[in-house]
Amino acid sequence: MLLVTYLAAIICLILLEIARNKICKVDFLTLFNIFYILLYLMPMFMFASGIVDPIVSLGYTGYDRNTSLQILTAIFLSYFMVLAGFYNQSAAKIGKQIKLNNISDRKLLGIAVFFLFFATISLHVFGMQFGGFPVAIANANLIRNGALPGGSLTFFKRFVYFSFSSSYLLASYLFIKKTKKNKLKISFLFLSSLVVAFIASLVVAARSTMIVSFGIFYLVYVIQTKKWHLKYLVPIMILAIFIILYGKAFFFSLSGLPDGYHGIATKFSETIRDKESSNYSFVDLINTFAYPIQSLYAAFNETYELRLLSDWYYALLSFLPERLLNVETELPMSYYNTQYLVNTDEFDIPTGYIAACIYSFSWPGLVFFSFIYGWIGRYLQTMMQNYLSEIYWMPFIYILTAKVWTDLLTYGDPQTFLQTNFCFLVAIVLLIFISKTKPHKMKKYYEKLSR
Repeated sequence: MLLVTYLAAIICLILLEIARNKICKVDFLTLFNIFYILLYLMPMFMFASGIVDPIVSLGYTGYDRNTSLQILTAIFLSYFMVLAGFYNQSAAKIGKQIKLNNISDRKLLGIAVFFLFFATISLHVFGMQFGGFPVAIANANLIRNGALPGGSLTFFKRFVYFSFSSSYLLASYLFIKKTKKNKLKISFLFLSSLVVAFIASLVVAARSTMIVSFGIFYLVYVIQTKKWHLKYLVPIMILAIFIILYGKAFFFSLSGLPDGYHGIATKFSETIRDKESSNYSFVDLINTFAYPIQSLYAAFNETYELRLLSDWYYALLSFLPERLLNVETELPMSYYNTQYLVNTDEFDIPTGYIAACIYSFSWPGLVFFSFIYGWIGRYLQTMMQNYLSEIYWMPFIYILTAKVWTDLLTYGDPQTFLQTNFCFLVAIVLLIFISKTKPHKMKKYYEKLSR
C-alpha cells in the first residue's frame, strides 16, 4: 500500500508540474517539487519497495518501523501546507505591491567587482589558516569534518562564495544585456570569478553546493530561451550524478595534491577501488538523498525537549567570530540529529525541513511553518517575476532566490542553511534594497534635509 502511495505521489507531482501555469519554465515551486521528490518521496518509495532501508544503511536498526505511517503523514501534510501557503492570495497580492527599478551598470559592476575581490581575499585569508589555500584544498575533507583545526580567522570561509554572486552579476551583464562596452575587461572578470568560484568549491568540499551553484547558469538559460535544451540537460545530469557518486572520492583524492596531478589520480583510483570492493551501487546513490528520511525516524523515535525558535537565534550568533570574541553558541540541531543516528561528532547529518519542524514544535510546528514557508516562496516569486524581462540581472537573482528558498527544504537546520547561503542572501538583499530605492525620491529627501 505504501509503495503505491509514494509512486502515485511522485507521478502526481510530475503531472502537476507539467500541467500548472507558470510565468516561465522554472519557478520556485518547480525547484521545490524536484527536491521534494528526491529527498522524501523517492527514498520512501525505495524503502517501501524493499530496495533500500535508509536506517540499516546507517548501521542502526533500533528504530520502530511502525513510524512509517507517521512519516507518510508528515510528508504529505507538509507538502499540502506548503502548497496552501504558496497559493494563498495574500502572498501574491503583497508581492505585487513591491516595485523594483533597474540600477546603473556602473553600480552593478562595482558590486560584482567588490564581491569578487572580497571572495579572493577571503579565500587567501582562509587558506593561510592552514598554511596556504593549496594546503587547504589538499585537506578540504578534514577541514569540512572539523578534524583539522585552523587559525582564528577560519570564519572567512563563509565569504568565499561571494565569487558565485559576482559571476552571476557579470554573466547577466555579458550574456543578457549583451553590451559591447568594455566587453573584454568584463569577460576577463567573469572568467576570473569562475576560477575563484571553482577553487572555493574545492576548499568547501560540498558536492550539492557545487552542483546547484553552477547549475544556476543552466536554469537562467532555460528561463531566457524558454526551452529545456536536452542537449545540455542530459550531460549536466550525467555530470551531477557523477559528482554525487564520486565527489567524496574526488575531494579525498585532493590530499595527493602535494604530489601533483599524478598523486591526485592515484588517490582517486585507490578510493574508487575501495568503493567497488565494498559493492558501492545504485543503492548508495539513493542513500545520498535519504538523510531527511533518516532524520524523520530520529525525530519520531528519540526523546528530547522541543527546540522552539532557539536554533534561529543561535544560527545568527554563529556568524560572530567565536575565537576572536570568545563567544560560545549552542550546538546546532544537526549535531544532535547526528548523535541520534550514528552517535558521532566527526560530521553532521542535516535534518531536512520536515524533521526540523518536528524537532522545533512537533506537529503544530510542521503545519504552521510549512504554510509560512510556502507563503514566503510565493511572495518572493511574485515580487521578482514581473521584472524578468525588464531588469537584465533579475533572471539570475530570481533563480538564486529560488535556490536559497529551496535550500531550507534541503538543510532544515537554520545554522547550516544560513551559513551555506550567507553570500547569496547578502547579494539578494543588497540588490533588492538598491533597486527599491527610487533616485527622485531620495533627491527630494535630501533637499528636505538641507532646508
